[in-house]
This record gives sequence, C-alpha cells and structure tokens, in this order.
Amino acid sequence: MDRVLRVDMSALTVREETLPTDLRALGGRGLCDKVLLAELDPLCDPLGPHNELVFATGIFAGLVSVSSSGRISVGTKSPLTGGIKESNGGGTLGHKLGRLGYRMVVVEGQAPTDQHFVLKIDKSGGSLLPATGLWGARCFVSAETLRGEHGPKVSIATIGPAGERGYLLSGIGVTDMEGGPNRYCARGGVGAVMGKRGLKAVVVDDAGGAEPAVADREGFKAAAKRLNQALMAHPITGDTYPRLGTPGLVSFVNQIGAFPTHNFSRGSFEAADEISGEKLYDTIVERGGQGRTTHSCMPGCVIRSSNVFANKGAAQPCRGRAADGPARGWPLERRSHSSARTGTAGRLSGRRLGHPPGSGPNLWIGQASRRGPGGGAGGAFRRLAWALVPPRSWLQSHGRRHPPAKRLAVCHQARFALR
Repeated sequence: MDRVLRVDMSALTVREETLPTDLRALGGRGLCDKVLLAELDPLCDPLGPHNELVFATGIFAGLVSVSSSGRISVGTKSPLTGGIKESNGGGTLGHKLGRLGYRMVVVEGQAPTDQHFVLKIDKSGGSLLPATGLWGARCFVSAETLRGEHGPKVSIATIGPAGERGYLLSGIGVTDMEGGPNRYCARGGVGAVMGKRGLKAVVVDDAGGAEPAVADREGFKAAAKRLNQALMAHPITGDTYPRLGTPGLVSFVNQIGAFPTHNFSRGSFEAADEISGEKLYDTIVERGGQGRTTHSCMPGCVIRSSNVFANKGAAQPCRGRAADGPARGWPLERRSHSSARTGTAGRLSGRRLGHPPGSGPNLWIGQASRRGPGGGAGGAFRRLAWALVPPRSWLQSHGRRHPPAKRLAVCHQARFALR
C-alpha cells in the first residue's frame, strides 16, 4: 500500500506517485507532518495556491480486522492558527483508500476562478470532474447527489457553503457506513483550505479493490484479535463508549474544568448534565425510532462510540434537510457524531476577515468547528482574533476579566494574531 495521488488544481492534472521508502512506516498525522514540513513554504498564505491539503490514511487502512484503522487524517497549514494542522475523522474514506492501495492524496494549487471540481478516485487512479450543480450545496445535499451519480457504496468527503466561502471554522464532512457526511475533520479550518482549492468533494469508489497484503496472515489475525480483546476489556472502550458514546466523557471533563464552553473562555458548563452521555442515552431510548445508543461509523470498529440521535416526534435520524436546497439555511438537527467536545456553547456572529460587520452568517461552535487552537482564554482570543477580528477595545475590556499576569499573556496573543 504505497500509492500516492498528487492533484494539481492549478493545472487541473492528477498524477500517481510511489510513497518514498523512508515514509512507509508513517501514517496519518505523522505522514501529513513530514510531507508538509518538506514541501511548504512556512510563510505561504494558508488560503493561497502554495498551501497543500493532504489526506493520509493509517498504515493498517483497508484491514477491517484492526479496529479504528479506517480513520483519515487531513493535514494543511491552518488558516486559523498559521501552523501545521492535522484534523482527524472517522467514516469510510480511509478504509476505501486503503483497499485501493493509497496511503496519501496531496491536493495543491488553486483552480481557476469560478471553476469547481470533484476528485473521483477508483482502482484506475484519479480524475477531476466538474462540480456541476454542487457548489453552494450543503454537505448532505452534496453527498446524496454524488451517491446518486457514482453509486450508493462510494465514500465521500465534502465541504459545505462555509468551506466554499473560506470561513476559518469550517470542516470537511466524511460519510459513514449509512452514507451520511456525519464524520467531521473539523479542526483548523481544513474546509476553507479545500474550498479555496476549488475542490467541492472527494469521491472514492473501492470496487475492484482488496485488503492490503499481509506477510504473516495468521500472526496478524492473532495480533488483531488480542488488540480487540484489550479494547473490549477496558472500562472506557469496552463499556462507557459503547454504552454512552464519547459524550460519556462530558461529565468527567466538565468536572475537571476542561470542557470548552462560552467560546472557549471557560472550562465548565452549567448545563453539562443536559448534554451528557447519560442524558443522550435516555433521550435516544425514549424517542425510539431509528435512534441508536451505539453505532459504528467505520467498518470493523469494535468500540462503536457513535450515537444515532432521532428527531423528536419522528422516526428518522437527525440530519440536514435536503428540501432546503443549496445554501438555504443550516440544519436544525443532525445525527450526532458523538464527540464529548461538541458541548461548546454559544455562537460567533459573522464578522470575518474581509467581511463587513454583520454580513456573514452565524456559525455554530460545535460539530463543525470544535477542534480549534487550544482551550481557555488564550485559545479563545487566538480563535476570535483570527476568525472574527474584533476591535482592540473589545480585546482590552475582555482582558480585564483576568488576573494581571494572565491578562498580559492573553492580550499579547490577541495583538500577535491581529498583526
């Protein structure tokens, strides 16, 4: 499994390479970091043509016997922090890339203005297709359209209007085994980087693919079995997560003051009990329908820490409303992706770099934006300064809420971000 796909959006070309020998022991985050450090100018504009977007699988991708091996890492120079960022998600993308033998997809350059594309990957390689009718569509609409065009079994990674417009809190939605783009690569503004390449979606069809070759098949099966047994014997991965999902950590994280809330300015949330794993479990059971207290988002995962959250008074799972059409409103509810970090409360009103006050939409700090730079007041200031650029008077008054030493550090971070 050493295939690499390199996509040049400026030239609109796709070529295949072989992963260098010295990188073959790396996967995911490590592979992203190595490639970006070697190839990027550290002073490049994160949203400009010289940045790269790297999709990297783990070394066991495509092997269903290894739990959680199908996760995908997306690496780039973050427009939110200015540093290298890896954003990790579940779903089926990593698994299907592994079955095709791909360890990495590198997207570079920038498509011509007003031209937008879908990257289709199958056993024969990759190709760029026009994103006809998709630009402006939200993630669920895009995923349904692409599955209709390319088949119900493909995996899709797509952005919505936030990524298209370059919003610094936007992520990339990856489809799960039911075909919904519920699994988010959400940290660092990776959706904005993808949108500024002119890339709406990546579609992977693993028809004709196969599990990667293993030298000692029986030994490998035995080792994978021991790993799965260890996961099931652990109190968190064998009990809490399968029973409550990752929201099972909400109460604990809130108690120790590490729960991101109120725009990451506080570490505890007064209504944490209302969004805890226990509350979610009780609500799912009460509503019935297609709601499930445990759910696997990728093939072979034994932890099953996802939940399917049904609409109130309806049988179907929560999801974006396709009837709204492209770029018309935001989903009121959606299937939970079961992260304890989605408890972030509050909104940011739309003043972003390049937008006059009040012109941008409100963005939830939650599922699609939860993975930003650091918690606490410093992280909140860095995030707000980069994403919203508030006036200095606001920054100074906010700094007065903190002790002098902390105030100095917080205001220094904010001023640095505003340079």
